[in-house]
Amino acid sequence: VQGNPQHLRTLTNSVLKNNQIHLNQTFVVLAGSLGCYLLLAIFIIRKLKQNSQQLGSFIIQLQGMNGELESEIIKRDKMAYQLVTLNDELKFQALHDVLTNLPNRRLFEDRLTATIQSAKRKKTFFAVMLADLDGFKIINDTLGHALGDSLLQEVALRFSNTIREMDTVARLGGDEFAFILTDLKQPSEASIVAERIIKALNETIHVKGHLLNINVSIGITTYPFDSDSGVELLKNADVAMYNSKNISYGGFQFFREEMNTISKRELLLRHDFVEALNHQNLYLHYQPIIDKKAHAIIHFEALLRWHHPQLGNIIPLEILKLAEHLGLHLALGDWVIQQVCRQLVLWQEQGFNAGSICVNVTAHMLEQNDFIQKLQAILLKSHIATTNIILEITEASLITNTDTMTKIFKQLTAIGIRIAIDDFGTGYSSLNYLRHLPIQILKIDQTFVRELSTNSDDRNTNVTRAIIDLAKLLHLEVIAEGVETSEQATILEKIGCSKMQGYLFSKALPAEECLHIII
Repeated sequence: VQGNPQHLRTLTNSVLKNNQIHLNQTFVVLAGSLGCYLLLAIFIIRKLKQNSQQLGSFIIQLQGMNGELESEIIKRDKMAYQLVTLNDELKFQALHDVLTNLPNRRLFEDRLTATIQSAKRKKTFFAVMLADLDGFKIINDTLGHALGDSLLQEVALRFSNTIREMDTVARLGGDEFAFILTDLKQPSEASIVAERIIKALNETIHVKGHLLNINVSIGITTYPFDSDSGVELLKNADVAMYNSKNISYGGFQFFREEMNTISKRELLLRHDFVEALNHQNLYLHYQPIIDKKAHAIIHFEALLRWHHPQLGNIIPLEILKLAEHLGLHLALGDWVIQQVCRQLVLWQEQGFNAGSICVNVTAHMLEQNDFIQKLQAILLKSHIATTNIILEITEASLITNTDTMTKIFKQLTAIGIRIAIDDFGTGYSSLNYLRHLPIQILKIDQTFVRELSTNSDDRNTNVTRAIIDLAKLLHLEVIAEGVETSEQATILEKIGCSKMQGYLFSKALPAEECLHIII
């Protein structure tokens, strides 16, 4: 190379040419490789972009699914809460009275069982009380079930506010309530609670525009003195409560073993009464009402009688209570009116002028839609004039619903039936209904007659005189009931009442004996 420059240039050019070829080839190879990589990169980028879009779409779908899932979870939680709430509500309804929200009989009996077990462990004692509202049926039937329900709610509230938190008050059904008084130190504590309960109802109750006064009768039994059985304790309290009612309304009685005899008697009467009514084992006696000044019989009062084969004579008040308790008072009322009409026909055939006959009715009977129609049908069938019938209703039965009674009394008066208010002076609002009710006869209660005195300053006698004067001012016929002594009759005549009824003149007699009464 050193010796031949030309050769060097040739060699150099050859090397450069070869290198250029190699470079070109290398470049071509590299370019081809880069193109492949570039295409691959573009493919990958496109794929990644496509996958990214798919991923984004999937993420959006996932987000939507997550929202739906969250919504579903919320719905399920809500449903679970609703189910728990519904379950709690069903449990509450199963164990509580729907009307008053007080515990019902089932829950009361459960608590009574638990109280007995606790008292056995602690060696303590407690009391069970049963309370029944006096005259509630009359209010319910007279003023309507809606008002009766509102009254029960108010009574339940007053009962709840009367007892301690540890005690229980429950509604067993109807107008019957039960109490458990726990951890008592002595039985007298139960009587204190009973007095508080009675006092709680003494205050006038305002219900749907009506002012109502209602009493409660209570029976009390104690554990373990009377029994250690829940069933027996309830039975004992029930017996004591009915015994309280029989003595007087608005009081309480502790259970005594001898009361069971009374209970058995009542059960026997209830069992036999239906048969007595169906087979007409009941009958009527008639007590004369006389005008002492005229020495004449002016009316008779028809009085129920029932001679029980085992228990003897049953008084009218007990018969009426039985009929009402058994829901047979309407049927009994129809039967009495039919019997009275038959007797009037028989007396007329015998030439005996009995005047008019007083028939005792209740507000519930009068309020029956078909009462007047049935009465007219019976009188028409018997050929008895409406003027021969006097309907007697006790003052206490009128309560405060004078509007309804006024309408019914006007309808009865329009067809010739006379209305007498019985036991006047013992009810709630005497002067109020005297202003409105179209009545014709006022019968002064025997409690006024019994306490008449010749003392001019005697308050009872002056009140009786005022009643008689008031009746005359209102042009009402006034009759004194329960006259038993000549002194009472003399005082009554002196203060202006000559029409009387009572044992002084005659007791209630069988119809055939009435023909021979001498005044």
